[in-house]
Amino acid sequence: MTRSAIFIGIWLVCQLSASAQTPDSISIYFAGDIMQHKAQLSAALQSDGSYDYTGCFTLVKPQIEAADIAVCNFETTLGGAPFSGYPQFCSPDEYAVAVRNAGFDIFLTANNHCLDRRNRGLVRTLDVLDSLGIAHLGTYRNQAERDSLYPYIIEHGRMRIALLNYTYDTNGIQVAEPWSLYTPSSSVSSSIESSSSSSAVWSSS
Repeated sequence: MTRSAIFIGIWLVCQLSASAQTPDSISIYFAGDIMQHKAQLSAALQSDGSYDYTGCFTLVKPQIEAADIAVCNFETTLGGAPFSGYPQFCSPDEYAVAVRNAGFDIFLTANNHCLDRRNRGLVRTLDVLDSLGIAHLGTYRNQAERDSLYPYIIEHGRMRIALLNYTYDTNGIQVAEPWSLYTPSSSVSSSIESSSSSSAVWSSS
């Protein structure tokens, strides 16, 4: 992609204990765009109609797993067949499994391709990620879900870190509900303010 699809905010919401002799440390690995073009879909397609991504992340898996937390910009949908590459991305569920197995802990889903299969694809993507036990943030099924799960908090040792995920656009596709993904920049400050009370917590321990 030629333009950045996401804005990621990282905010340290709790100070370390003043009595600590040395500060805690954390390594966070960010990667993207995680997506597939038509050639990649064709290469993974098996004779029985399934998709096999064995080996796709072999060379980078050690780097991903070396981080305390690995976060990826998941810039495709899991909208179900038929699958497609550019300009409107839709990947098989096996792709999400492969990305998870490569070592990524958290998927960011708010980006300019998250509505490539419209709202149905957005919701199905969340359903699949939940069924696979994959932590995610950025898009939501309803306002109540967004309010309870955002901002997303990482707990590591004595640190709490808030992740914020926004998209600049949806490639001309109308957003059905304003709470589902596209958050104006004016809400960033309020999201930061609410970070200390967020109940959506992912622990690295």
